[in-house]
Amino acid sequence: MTAGATLVLGLVWASTNSGELRGHVYETGCAGTLPRGAPAGSGCASRLLKDATVVASSADVALSVRSDSQGYYWLKLPAGNYLLAAWVNPWQEVSPEGIRSNHRGGASPFGAVRVKGGATLNVDISISFASA
Repeated sequence: MTAGATLVLGLVWASTNSGELRGHVYETGCAGTLPRGAPAGSGCASRLLKDATVVASSADVALSVRSDSQGYYWLKLPAGNYLLAAWVNPWQEVSPEGIRSNHRGGASPFGAVRVKGGATLNVDISISFASA
């Protein structure tokens, strides 16, 4: 076997024994529970959430990423079963007028997902914010 053949075999093995997990993180809540700037409405609403921590954890692997400015996250994981969740820590916002707003943190429950080798699994995650 040549070095080139070994490299190709290694790439094929890696691509079939790992998969991708991706999706968007949303903040959700009902009137009075959404952070400032959330869509107005009489019922519940949601919007994409940037900078949320997304974690996938199994008995052997734990990886985390942050959602980007569009609320998108992406993980490449070994094939297997994982628990998936997302959260955001409390934060403070200062408006251009100097008004400070404190925001509560929020989290999603852990959910079970199965990552298959060579496949992409799309999972959107909703984070609920506690009421004040």
